[in-house]
Amino acid sequence: AGGAGTVSGVQLINISSSQWGAGRFIPGMLSNVINDAVVHNLRTWFATPSGVAVWNNSIGFWEESLTVANGLPTPIVDQLYVHPSGELWMATPVGLVRYDPITESFDSTIDLLSGLIGNRVSAIAEDNGRLFLSHNGAGATTPGASVLDSTNITVDYTIRVDQLPSTNILAISADSWGVHIAT
Repeated sequence: AGGAGTVSGVQLINISSSQWGAGRFIPGMLSNVINDAVVHNLRTWFATPSGVAVWNNSIGFWEESLTVANGLPTPIVDQLYVHPSGELWMATPVGLVRYDPITESFDSTIDLLSGLIGNRVSAIAEDNGRLFLSHNGAGATTPGASVLDSTNITVDYTIRVDQLPSTNILAISADSWGVHIAT
């Protein structure tokens, strides 16, 4: 990424020869901040604060980016996840956004109304077909996580960080951050 006095750019490494290629300006990159990247369907998808940039690995060329102009419900994409169905799922401030790269279409966003603990999905982790979606507490909701069955696309349960892990209370305190309970 670019720094002081430079433009956004990229430098590729040939893994076979361990040789760096010449650096070059990347006009297809939406931002010089890359939050995440995944390789899927012969493309590298870059999550940025301005959408998703798409590099075609087979022809070495930038394809049309995913932005609010072509259906992305928010410009900010924090993390990418490749679902076993082939869809690209995105952690965003408005929920879990789903995109089908074959049909080049967006599916309905999974959000608070779908049962998530909050709209903002900050990160995605997968374990045996279940997705753990973190929520930072933005808005009128508390921080925590939602557990999503990625096969049925249903929320199994939510985990709130303000839930007590034990009924054995050892100490209690309050400050500007809230009430703290030691168990």
